[in-house]
Amino acid sequence: MPQILLENDPIDDLEIEEIITRATKPDHALFESGRAWDFLQNLKLLELFDDRKILDIKLGMLHFKQLKGFRPFHTDEFTALRFGKLLSWGLHKKIVRHHGGALRWRLLHSEMQYEMCGPAVRQRAVRVRNVKDCFEAAEAHQIWQKELKRRERVRARYAEKMAAEASEYIDFIIDEAPETKLPDPIASLAVADHDTIAACRDVMIIAMRDLGVEECRNVHGQLRRAYRKVAVKAKQQKEADMDAIADLTDFL
Repeated sequence: MPQILLENDPIDDLEIEEIITRATKPDHALFESGRAWDFLQNLKLLELFDDRKILDIKLGMLHFKQLKGFRPFHTDEFTALRFGKLLSWGLHKKIVRHHGGALRWRLLHSEMQYEMCGPAVRQRAVRVRNVKDCFEAAEAHQIWQKELKRRERVRARYAEKMAAEASEYIDFIIDEAPETKLPDPIASLAVADHDTIAACRDVMIIAMRDLGVEECRNVHGQLRRAYRKVAVKAKQQKEADMDAIADLTDFL
């Protein structure tokens, strides 16, 4: 494996503290990789701090080794370099600052500063919060408002589709097994003391149209599983009835 250099020195020849110090210098070069880079770095940075405001080198390295993408075969020196580069990104973007020394850092913004904006095939990371330049802030606000409207359209279309499918599941259940109870994960959709799927049909369909994508998917999944259970029992009952009719015909 070729040597990795940091300011012309192999990182394997440097102490961990020195690697991080060099990697977080203001003049340390940043390299971006793809349109989602800033968003992914922002996400990783918040995971690194893990609801803490301040990190030192010991706790920071420990947390970094728990992040997705860490490989246990990486050397401590290489891990320190990656850790330092992530902090360097945060320092350049003014999401992190040094705190009481070169090897302690404070998280300035615990909310995501970057969001992925635009249609799925052309999405890019855009800073939409705490943009200092007034013109850039106005542009970011416009992009973010447009993105929120796009997300709402996507959510509404998805919810309508899921609600339509769920309606068919429920109607089948009402016809075949009207006493079927609401599955426990969606029991909160019960109406007063009524806890059957049949009794809560209209409320569930209306609620699904207003739910977020993940919540809507969860309700849809629970109703689909209930539908499949009822469908299996209905098929078994139909086959049993057909066998009984056949036996009766043979007898006669």
